Amino acid sequence: MEKEKRFVKKITQVVLFSFYGKMLTCNQQRLVSLYTEEDLSPAEIAEQLGISRQAAFDGINQAFKRLTRFEDKLHLVERFERLQKHMGTSLELLKKVEPRSGSEEYLRQAKESIKSLMESEGIDGGV
Repeated sequence: MEKEKRFVKKITQVVLFSFYGKMLTCNQQRLVSLYTEEDLSPAEIAEQLGISRQAAFDGINQAFKRLTRFEDKLHLVERFERLQKHMGTSLELLKKVEPRSGSEEYLRQAKESIKSLMESEGIDGGV
């Protein structure tokens, strides 16, 4: 269970960083990038950057608190996940609609429009 919680926390951190990372300072970006993308520990980051382990640990924690505050105010991740869910559901429902004479082209265009939007936004609808 603890392993699962750590995994979920790490995924959440990666998602927050991908949405809001550019809003961090350069130093915070570097720390979080090494932590999330390179999967380095605070001790390894400290050694690589020539700082104390405590400084690396504190910098990472401060950066994630800041990323969390951005999400609490802007809700971009929440909106993205909701959009992803609704577009996937819409596409699945469109696939179930029985075409009638003359409607096939409209259904095809609707499906393609949703697929195109999902692809342009980097959304994996599992379809």
